[in-house]
Parts: sequence; C-alpha cells; structure tokens
Amino acid sequence: MLNKRRFNKKSKLACAIAVILPLMASTGCNAPKQAATSEVVDVTKQQLNGELNFEITEGNVFNQFYRQDNVAAHSLFTSGNQPRAVVAFPAGNSGVSLWFAETHKAVNWQQIGETLPAHDSTLDGDALHGVAMQYQVDADKLEVEQAILGSVRVIRSYVYSHQVPSEMVNELSVNDNTITWYRDRLDGQGGYKLQVSVENGTISEAKNGNVQFIANANKPMQLSLLALSGDKPLTPIRKDQLLKQIPQNQTLTADVLAYLSYEEKMMAGSWRFQTYFGRDTLLSLAMLMPNLTDTATQAGLSSVIERLAPSGEVAHEEDVGEFAILRHLREQQKNDVSPLFDYKMMDDNYMLSIISAQYLLGDSVNAQQAQAFLQRKNARGQSYADLLVENFKLVLETAKPYVQNPTITNLISLKEGEHFGEWRDSHEGLGYGRIPYNVNAVFVPAALQSIASFKQSGLMDDAFTKAGLHLDVNDIQTSANTWLTSSEHFKVSLTAQQAKLRQQRYLQARQMDSTIEGLDLDAKDTQFYAVSLNKDGSPVEIMNSDIGFSLLFANPTHEQLSIAVNAILAPFPQGLLSDVGMMVASGVYADVKLYPYVTNNHYHGEVVWSWQQALFAAGLNKQLARRDLPSELRAQLVAAKQRLWAVINKTQAVKQAELWTWDVENNRMRIRPFGQQAGNKTESNAAQLWSTVYLSIKQ
Repeated sequence: MLNKRRFNKKSKLACAIAVILPLMASTGCNAPKQAATSEVVDVTKQQLNGELNFEITEGNVFNQFYRQDNVAAHSLFTSGNQPRAVVAFPAGNSGVSLWFAETHKAVNWQQIGETLPAHDSTLDGDALHGVAMQYQVDADKLEVEQAILGSVRVIRSYVYSHQVPSEMVNELSVNDNTITWYRDRLDGQGGYKLQVSVENGTISEAKNGNVQFIANANKPMQLSLLALSGDKPLTPIRKDQLLKQIPQNQTLTADVLAYLSYEEKMMAGSWRFQTYFGRDTLLSLAMLMPNLTDTATQAGLSSVIERLAPSGEVAHEEDVGEFAILRHLREQQKNDVSPLFDYKMMDDNYMLSIISAQYLLGDSVNAQQAQAFLQRKNARGQSYADLLVENFKLVLETAKPYVQNPTITNLISLKEGEHFGEWRDSHEGLGYGRIPYNVNAVFVPAALQSIASFKQSGLMDDAFTKAGLHLDVNDIQTSANTWLTSSEHFKVSLTAQQAKLRQQRYLQARQMDSTIEGLDLDAKDTQFYAVSLNKDGSPVEIMNSDIGFSLLFANPTHEQLSIAVNAILAPFPQGLLSDVGMMVASGVYADVKLYPYVTNNHYHGEVVWSWQQALFAAGLNKQLARRDLPSELRAQLVAAKQRLWAVINKTQAVKQAELWTWDVENNRMRIRPFGQQAGNKTESNAAQLWSTVYLSIKQ
C-alpha cells in the first residue's frame, strides 16, 4: 500500500477552494467552512472564462494559458511515450509538475471541460492560487516517475539532470482515488500543491514504490487536477491596456504578449522563462514600441532600470521565489527570498541607452513626460536619470580603449570565465569564439550615438552635471564612427569557387541530398560577417543573422546593406533563407570542426528564431525609409523584403514560439517543433516575448 503521510501542522491545508462546486467533488475537496465560501458563490462568468484563456498546440505538446485577477497559469501536457504534466505560474516563477515513466505506447491527452481558477489557504492563512482542470488520457497505466513542486528553474533543470534538490521534499497524501502532493516553500511562507483525482481508474503502488494510475477496463481514464502556488501573484497589464491597436489576425499574438506582461516586468517566455530577462525586454521594446501604450513601455523599461547594478550593468536574468531562497541557503546559509541578479551578459549593457533614447527622445513622448519618468526613484532613492548615467559611464569607459587604438585586442570580449555574453547564449552559439560581432560592430557604436543624442537634447543635463560627466557631442560621435569600422575585423570574403567547394563539403558531411526542393547551389562570390572572432582575432566563419541588428539599430553602409540582402537573405545554403524560415546560423562555410555544433538540433544552430525574422523585417523597413539609397540597392532591398515576408507568412502558425527546427520529408524541408525531435539539445517555449513583435511590424 502507498504510504499515506499526513501533512504536518504548517502544511495541512484548510481546504482546496475550487471555484465551482461540481469541480470540488471531482478533486476530492470538501466545501470550505470558513469565509472563503464567498469566493465560490461570487464567481462571475467573466472570471470563469478568464481575462486570458487560450491554447497553443506545438507538435505533441498542448499548452493552455489562463489569467484572471490573481491567477495566472500555463499548463502543458506532453503526449507521446514520455508524457508529462506541468503547470507554471508567473508568481515567483513557480510551478508543479508530474513526470511519468516511459510508456510502451504513445499517450494522448485531451482536455475535457474548462480550465477554472482555484484558491486555497494553509492553516497559517497563506493564500494559494492556481487552476483546476480535467483531462482524459488514453493510457492503460501512468507511473509517476517524479513529482516536482516549487521553482520552475528546478523543474526545467530536471529535463537535463533528472535530479531534484534534496531540500525540496514533498508531503504525500492519498484519499481513495485522490492523491495530493504538497510542500511548504523553503522559508515556510506559503507552499505548492498538486492534487490529482482519478476517474475511471485507481491509484496504486508500483513494484518500485512509485505512484501509478491504472485505468479501468474498456473506459478512458480521466484525471482532475488542482495546481496551486503560494508565491505572490504579479500585477497583470490587461490586453486592453497594452497595445494601441491589435492588428488583424493577430489576436493570439496579442494574447501571448498580454500573458507575459505585468507591471513588475515583462516575462521572457513561458513555460521555461517566466521571469525578467533584461536583453529580451529591451529588444522586445525596441520592436514593439510603435504599438505599445506608455503603460507597457514604461513597465518594461523601468524593470530594466530598477535592476541595474551599481556599476551600471544591466541584469540579464533574475532568480526569484524559491530558487532565490535555495541559492541564499546554499551560498550564504541565509533564509532569504531577495532576488538574485545575473550580470554576465554584455549586449544588454549597450542596448539600454539605445532603447531609452528611442522612447524618451521619440515623437510620442514630450519633454515633461520624459522628465517625469526620469525622476522616478528606485527603492534606494536613486532617480532613473542617475541610474541611466551610471550605465552611460560604463558604455563610455568600455568603448575608450578601441577609440584610442582600434585594434582587435581592444574589442569587447566575453567576460573572463564566461562562455557567452549576448543573445546566442550558448558556447556553440558563437562557434566557441570570444569576441561577438553584434556587440562590437552594432551595439557599442549605437549606444554611443544614443548618449550623444541625450546630450544634444539637454534632457539629462542635470544628471550629467551631478555625476561630474562632461560630454562633448562631437567627441562621442567620432568615437561611434571609429567603432563602426570594427565590422571590418569580422568580414569574411569567399570567391565563387571557394563557396562552391565549401557547399559541396558541407552537403556531403551532412548527407543532404542536393536535389532537396528550395536549395540554391549556384555558388557566387560571397561576403558575410563572422558571428565572432577567436581570441587570436581569427574569424569564426559561421554565416549568421546578426547583421539584422545593424539594419534596425545603425546606419549601415551601402556595402553592408548589400551583404545583408544578397548574402544573408539568399536561399540556403548560399544564405540563410529557406522554406521553413530564415535560419539564425549556417555551418555551410564554417571550418569542418564546427559542423557538429551548428546543426538543426542546436539552440543557436541551423534553426529559425521567430524574432530574428522580425528583426530583419523591421530593419528593412527602417532602411527603405532612407533617402540616400541608389536605385539599384533600393530595388535589392525591396526584393529581399518580399522574399523574407514570403517565408514569414509561411510560418504564421508557429510565429509566437521561441524557435523551431526542421527535417526533410518528401524531398522538402518541413517545420518541426524544437525540443520534440531526437537530438534536440533543449526545447522551445510555446510563448516568447520577443516573438510577439510582429504586432508592431508592417509588411
């Protein structure tokens, strides 16, 4: 028999308060006897439907998003031979999950009934919020390999490690056909609960001691689930407060953006990144801003400024909720829920001045509104203006060596001991290089130009004076122009013969049929910018999409524009454009030793990131607005834009996803969800912040 452990006094639940009475019966919850009963009778139809209530299916993963008042939850159920159920909450980046043992035949989940808001409280009065739902599953047996409740950081790590921190121990209780996993948060404030009731089946103990759900003969098993978190809910920015207008046929994209948007921060993506990421926030704001309300723009921008380090560095990611407690306990032996910030990235340090100038010096904000924003204060009493000045000082100081001596040794390299420092945040993403193209050739000069714009505007003169920062606009612009020449260090030039030989070598190594529809093997003279430089200054010759940053944030030369549209937006394998989208990298011209690390199984390899396509689209729009383009070059840009939008329109069904991969079927490249194919190194989020930027980009 299963060990029916009772909850201790702290963790014993007063009662699971589902919001409608029929569901209480199915989850094994008795009607509450205390004041919480009013929550049952007062629920409105709107609350049942939810402010947000939408679904996304990606391959064998069904995703359901629900938000209403203090409840926000993303539930995902994975079908196939390795089934799982995860419910992730923006509150504290927390979640509950069940990981099942591999099954002999594929399992399929089907939702029955509506997802409903649910509430609970401990005897100590800590509130729990979450969702209740019912699913039918066509499995004879499901064996629970692991139940993980707590931080999503721990839950997502289980994908790779299959380990759970020893500190995170669940209580377990069985009552007839209802099983409950519950645990206090590590600091005793609130907790996490997952309750499952089995209908048309039973709960028993496997030989190895695991819990298992057994279906009754000739009847489909049904599971009623109650998933709850005690972490503090975030404050939603409602969809009607978020956008100036919702473009036609983009309701789902607007829902995704709304689900990820809160007054405290914009979350990078769900389910795996339900928290603040500085770079993701800034890049998303850069592209979304034309269609965002001031409320949304200021929420995103202030979240970045509030998390600046004293040095002016932008926080890349934050550890919050129980993951922060876990780190404090292990590193400082202190029970503390204070957020911990990661400052290892470099690109976001230079983006902040760019995006701040875009908003505060743009046409949609007057000087009075800009000043009001800059005079806001953080918890330490520092004004946003003073905080931004610290970031500007960081930019100016790190840019100085190359301005004084423009050699490779003075370019911006990854921090010592780090393997990445920009959006391609994996070692192989930069081809194991140390000096990123995008940081040096785009973000540093663009940041310098933005600081010059602030000085010209006079908007921050008081803050500059207070900090003792004496700026000369001409000097800053000269520095920016010097940095713009750094792109020459990254340029790769191949003759048509060299390009052809490398294409043939690549296709043979990849065992790709040269007759695959859409491939273009008519090799020609080719130029592109290496994704990075090695420590010795040699280029990492991976063709990549990062020149898109130059299109949006800089003023590229005519030569650079030609490279962008004639090389990068050429058909694969000459360029990056394919029937499945624009890849973010290609190993076609790379050293053979890099082939194993630039594949369609790699997170930053020959895969498609939705926002990188959008970046190029927005950048092309910006460049086509220029008046200095020769007619031939303008025609090339127009043609490239048409080619790009043709593949963007082909990928509408998956554009809100983080990324996707591909395989070959019937001699054609076909889109496949990333993370669901053999060999994929990680998985993709169904909802990603910077994949919603099409809401502001016109075709």
